[in-house]
Parts: sequence; C-alpha cells; structure tokens
Amino acid sequence: MPSSLAARVRSRSELLRLALFVGAAWVLPVLTHLAGVDWLLPIVVFAGTAALCFDARELLDRIVLAIVLLAGLTAGAMTVFSLWPWGLHPVPIAGCALTALAVFWFVTGRRPSLPRPRWTDALALLGALGATALAALPYFRADGDVQLLSAMMQGEDSSRHFALFDGIGQVQGLVLADKPEAAPFVPRMLFTYPQGWHSTAAILDQFLRSADGPASSGLVALRSYVLFAVLTYGLLALALIWAAWRVPGRLLDGPRRLVVAAAVVALVAGSEFPRIIRNGYPAECLGLVFLTVLVALAARPLARYRQQALMVAATLIGVGFGYFFLLPLAGLIALVWLVRSRRQVRRHKVATAVIGLGAVVLAPFQLVYGLSYENMTDRLVIGGAPPQPLDGYVWLVALVGAGCSARRRGARGCGAATCSASRRRRCSRWASRRRTSPRAATS
Repeated sequence: MPSSLAARVRSRSELLRLALFVGAAWVLPVLTHLAGVDWLLPIVVFAGTAALCFDARELLDRIVLAIVLLAGLTAGAMTVFSLWPWGLHPVPIAGCALTALAVFWFVTGRRPSLPRPRWTDALALLGALGATALAALPYFRADGDVQLLSAMMQGEDSSRHFALFDGIGQVQGLVLADKPEAAPFVPRMLFTYPQGWHSTAAILDQFLRSADGPASSGLVALRSYVLFAVLTYGLLALALIWAAWRVPGRLLDGPRRLVVAAAVVALVAGSEFPRIIRNGYPAECLGLVFLTVLVALAARPLARYRQQALMVAATLIGVGFGYFFLLPLAGLIALVWLVRSRRQVRRHKVATAVIGLGAVVLAPFQLVYGLSYENMTDRLVIGGAPPQPLDGYVWLVALVGAGCSARRRGARGCGAATCSASRRRRCSRWASRRRTSPRAATS
C-alpha cells in the first residue's frame, strides 16, 4: 500500500478499494436490516474502531477507548440525527459510521489489527461483570414484566429517565423545546435535561430490535431501558478498573493488577455506587464513565497526540451531552492537559484546531440550549437531601493516590520499565558511543 496520502489518491487501485469499501459500508446495513439482524452492526463498527483507530498494545485499552469514542461521537451526532429525515433508522446511521471508518483507513493507510488477549483482559471484564451483577440484583431477581417495573420504580428518577428514553424513540431525535410532538411522552421540565445517555440507548434499541421506528409497546421499551441502564453501570465498573490500571502503568504486574481490580470491584459493588443503578441515575453513570476515562488519559496520555486529542474531545462531548453538570470539571482537566502538552499542540496546530473546534461547539450544546430556553440554576440547588456516606470516595481517593505515588517513586529509577522513551534513547546512544570510543576499546 502506498505510504503517503497523495500517492494513494493517485493510485487507481487504492481509489477502487476505497470505492468498494464505501459501497460495502452501505450494502451491509441494508442486508442486515432485511434479515432482521441489525444488532450485528454495532459490533462491526466497534471492532473496526478498535482495530483501526488506536495503537494501544493491550486489548482492554482498545475496548475501553473504542466504546468511549463511539459513545461520545454518537451523542454529538444526535444533533444531526435529529434533523435529517431518517431519524434513528439503523441503515443510514450504520452506513455513515462504516463509511467514516473506510475513509479513515484510506487517509491514514493503517491496517486493522488487534492485540492478543491477555488473562488480565478477561480479569477486568469478569470483575466488571461481577460488580454489575451484584449491584443490579433487584433487576435480575425480577420474575416477569410486573416485577421488573416494580424494581425500576423503586428508583426516584427511573420514571423520568424512562420517559426521556421512550420519548426520544417516539420522536426519533432529541427531545427539544421546539418539538411539540414530544409533549405527550416527556414532561416539559425534561426538555432541557442532558440526553446523551437516552439518545445513545435509543439508537442501540433500534439496532437491537432491527426496527425503523419506536417500540411497539411500553413493556418492550421498559426491557430495553433496564438492559441499557445495567450495561452502562457495567461500563462504569470496567472504566474504573481500566483507569486504576492505566495510571500506574507498568508498575502494576499481574498479581498487583489482581489486587487493584479486587479493590475496585469491592468499591463498585459494596459502597454507595450501586445507588446509581438502583435509584435510576443512568445519565450520571455515563457522565462518570467519560470523566473517569478523561482523568486517566490526562494522567497518562496516549502515545500518539492525535489519538489523545480525539479521545479528550470525545469525552468532553460525552460529558456535555451525558451529564453537563460535570462539564466545568471536565473542561478544567482538559485545559490542564493542553497546557502540559503545549509543545505537541504547537507541532499539531491543524489537528488541534479542528478537533478543538468540534469539542468547543458540541460539548456545551445542550447546556447552552437549555439556558436559552429556561433558567436552570435551580437544578444546581440541593434541598432536603440526606447526607451521603463518604466511605466509597475515601477508598477511591486512597486507591488513586497510591497509584500516583507508586508511579512517582518508580519514575526515580533508571530501569527500562520506568524510564521514558526519550531517556531510553539517550541512554542507548550514550552506551553505543562509549562502546565505540578508542578509550573504551583500550580499557
């Protein structure tokens, strides 16, 4: 394959391959929709994103980064899906996503590849699955739709989030104040609420049902709502395990990763964290997923700047659409990372400008839209809420602090596992000059 983009543009064979891939990107969704197996398309898009868009050496890194990237971009793309005439139909959405992957392959010239699975990847997935199963026991114990509805209604916010999720499916787009057709399904007070989780879940529901419209009944929508709420909590558990492993880096070997994973699972399953799923806070859960990944990437960035910048932008967009109450904190973290990476920013001015413009426009969209329609400052006031226990936060701060201190102590060494790449290159050049010098040869 030609190495440069200009050479690929001039190559007829490469242009023909691009045309074939773009054609396949639209033929495949049509075939799966006709066969009623649209649920395969999100898996294909996820696998393509993990194989093409990242250079991480561990499969767990690819999994978390691909899910968060797709979730953030999907939330931002809802501004387009709400305006075009096809709504949340699986065929055009999957066709656009697969076309974007084909164009990305053509522009970058990257070959899709995935790292080999390790036992630690399975450990993280099993840990997240176990923590989710313990936290979501009321849903798993439900026998039939009546008990499932009863378990869901025990949460103080579940009915409102379900109304948003179902309303987005009914109107096939974001529930905004200028959409009168949403009034029968969603209370007006929710028109300005962040809808990133609800819209992403509504899109996945369309793929899951292989449907081109809303759910046939409220019970069908109820099952989908509970399923995606539980999966979101599992994603939060997986993101916390991944972040706790990523910040210390290579200082955590296999046994230490096992200990850290056990601590995170105990935190997610045994502290106040299960209140997120039992009280019905899926939007906050998704916002915490984006914030967790952003903190981990700011503490230990990806090797390639463009991938890092794209992930930071995706997490900011995800926070803005998913739970914009966390947006000031997320913006501060991103700003600190930009200041620390100012040398790379100067070397990649065009990429920084393009990616940054998308984040600046999309991240505050729902917040600015809500403020333009009504005064939402009353939602920041907490009244009548009982004091919450802080044991989970103390454990989390202690865990992150231990990881950061271990990394700081390890950075003082000069071994290959703790030195930076530039320092190892300098040491290698110094050693080679020392071996080839006349004085070293005579000694």
